[in-house]
Amino acid sequence: MKELELSLETDAKGLLQGLIDAPAGIDYSEVHHASFGREGDSLINIARREETVKQLIVQFAMQGFYVYRKTDTSTRLVKDHTISKLWHRVRNGEYTVGPEGLIYSYTPPITDSPVPKLLVIFSSMSTSIYDTSMMRYFEQNFRSAQKYIPHDTGVLRIADIGGVVGAFYLNTHRNPQNVVRVQNLLNRVRTEHGIPSDNVILYGASKGGTGALFHGITGGYRFIAVDPIVSDAYYVHKYRDSHFTMGGIFERSKDVVFSELVKNCSDHTSFGSGTRAAGSVIYSERSPQYSAVTQILAEPLVNRIAFFNSRHPGINDHPDVSPKTLNLATMLMNIFFLNEDLRPGLRLVP
Repeated sequence: MKELELSLETDAKGLLQGLIDAPAGIDYSEVHHASFGREGDSLINIARREETVKQLIVQFAMQGFYVYRKTDTSTRLVKDHTISKLWHRVRNGEYTVGPEGLIYSYTPPITDSPVPKLLVIFSSMSTSIYDTSMMRYFEQNFRSAQKYIPHDTGVLRIADIGGVVGAFYLNTHRNPQNVVRVQNLLNRVRTEHGIPSDNVILYGASKGGTGALFHGITGGYRFIAVDPIVSDAYYVHKYRDSHFTMGGIFERSKDVVFSELVKNCSDHTSFGSGTRAAGSVIYSERSPQYSAVTQILAEPLVNRIAFFNSRHPGINDHPDVSPKTLNLATMLMNIFFLNEDLRPGLRLVP
């Protein structure tokens, strides 16, 4: 086991250079910050306050090092190729590492069926967004899903390892083929279990909604995307880049990625039709994501996707949209699984 040790006491230039010049084959890194942060802080917390430390943690992510633990005086990071040896849930078989290099879990259907179905759940941001556990990349949304969907439906969950708090299931500097990896995993799992592509439904909220939307359109799968993040602007400007999307981790901004995706959709008439929606998006005029979803998605794709604008009085911010519309999302899952027609267009939901 090779390890790199750094200290925030080093000058900024020297600190970054020490990381860049690190020899190949490093499995772990430890960054000491005893006199730099507040009690209980991790490197991620410090990076939210200190620009120099943010540059350091971004550089770590670009080289495939991700925070996994903190002590009273330091933060430990692990290289991506070593995660499967470190993460006990992988070692004990609860999670699987596929040939694509992605970590995932698969729960078989409650009962057998000649033609099974598959619900793919893309993880949202962690409830504790800056938690140091590797589980911040694998939030277990809608744990009870199989109670509310057809009995012959398996559930695939895909970890979103990458970046500082997640890769949004998109390409990154470290993994420029991440989109291809996710698509290959979806195709392999459904093939292994004899699941037709028409019986695959993608679901996700927030960051997971970004993944479900992008991979649904890209792979031709029906999807339910709940308040997907399709623009970086709000979190960059309002919260000083709280998702760590700036600085080089991502190849392109979400604004560019989704503008291009929507253009491709508009140029191909096979995506959606006048009578059958290709997928669905649940969002809310009470969420700060409303304008981005409206401008980037709803306006150009209203004739191809079913949009549901929820006015639920309990929605006061972006994180409220998913729990307050879970009944609607569940209804849409069952509509798709039962192969009922869902017309595209915009609907207002109380």
